[in-house]
Amino acid sequence: MATKFSSSSLVITAKRSYSAQAAAKAAAPALAGAGLQISKLASGAVVASVENDSPIARVAVFLRGGSRYDTTPGVSHMLRLCASAGLSSTQRTGFNMQRTLQQIGATLNVVSDREVAMYALASNRDSVAETLSLLASLTSNNSYRYYELPNPYLSARLSATLELSAEDRVVDLLGKAAFRAQPLGNSIYVPPYNVDKISSDQLNAFVSATHGAAGLVVVGTGVDHGVLVSGAEAVGLSGGSVPASTPTKYLGGDLRHETGGSVANVAIAGEGAKLGGSDSIVAEVAAQVLGGGPCVKYGSNSSSVLVRALQGDTSAKIVGYSVSFSDAGLLGFSVKASAAQAPKVVSELVKAAKNLTASDKDVAGAKARVKTALFTAHSGCGEVQRTGRHLLMTGASGNIADTVKAIDAVSPADVTKAIARAFSGKLTVAAVGNVNDVPYSDTL
Repeated sequence: MATKFSSSSLVITAKRSYSAQAAAKAAAPALAGAGLQISKLASGAVVASVENDSPIARVAVFLRGGSRYDTTPGVSHMLRLCASAGLSSTQRTGFNMQRTLQQIGATLNVVSDREVAMYALASNRDSVAETLSLLASLTSNNSYRYYELPNPYLSARLSATLELSAEDRVVDLLGKAAFRAQPLGNSIYVPPYNVDKISSDQLNAFVSATHGAAGLVVVGTGVDHGVLVSGAEAVGLSGGSVPASTPTKYLGGDLRHETGGSVANVAIAGEGAKLGGSDSIVAEVAAQVLGGGPCVKYGSNSSSVLVRALQGDTSAKIVGYSVSFSDAGLLGFSVKASAAQAPKVVSELVKAAKNLTASDKDVAGAKARVKTALFTAHSGCGEVQRTGRHLLMTGASGNIADTVKAIDAVSPADVTKAIARAFSGKLTVAAVGNVNDVPYSDTL
């Protein structure tokens, strides 16, 4: 168990005058990678920071705590709710946590996906000592009380989070079908039958199995690196485990959720690229070629190769899809169409994808959109998320300058090859809505 965190030794350092620092710099140092500092603690945790002279300090802890590592179905979903619900920890009562957050004007965000869990806090940079103290309490908490879980209030909140949009549900089903019967295929949502059954013992067991300090990455912006290193020493469980998982194999297949209505939401994907390396960059560009979504609100998606390939008049909405994990990935697209049109639309789109040859113009536009998304994320909390995820899963920081170079190096031949690889093998089809007539993967 982690030792109790004491913020008193950090207060003097954390409250140093930052007003003497330069207000603006001609070139953002993080873009060139010059502003990124990385340290490794004796516990094995990795600490990274970028000084961007922001009045807001953003600090996040990343760990392997996604649904891939669930010890009980849905426990990672339950944890991200409990961690932000004001429950007590070893060091603090729930009331103390909530009051401290309000007093320092901080915002807490706990999210997780299939592999990574993130505890993130944003606050005034003069309050960074309390921010780090709160993160230490949250990430070292394997003492959830038996009288706090389960309870009707949390069960009701958990049930409410299962009211998913069709778009969110179809993406979750896509991963579950593609990696079926494997840890990576676990849904990121708690199954309905387990909503009011996850106990404090099960939650504590999951924390102990995933929150070991040796497997953590702590990333901060707008914070002094020395202060961040000092605070990170108390983050996580000093004697906790670092989870491992069996390698994932892409399998493909079908999953569908029939809800009726007049619309079908369908996602089709093939094998993509794992996180890290040039292949994952190529996959991102390829997804934009398939369908980057409209750039103007309520506008058409004329930049999509697949939209142009559709025969006849259709109101189908198409968005390219690419996701990369530590040892697997998916590349494809999702389409929303009327139930009557869906069978024809899906068949035509898959046929077009299988025969697609990316043009210079299509790839140039796709690369521009990928870079725009990258720079937009870099200007806010997305910078912390990207850096933390890459450090945790690949050991590299995902330097933005190197990423831009990798994007520029993508050729039409690379994109064509990536799409052909995804759609020449076994496909995965997930569908939600009125999906009785949607083709199955073995017929496409």
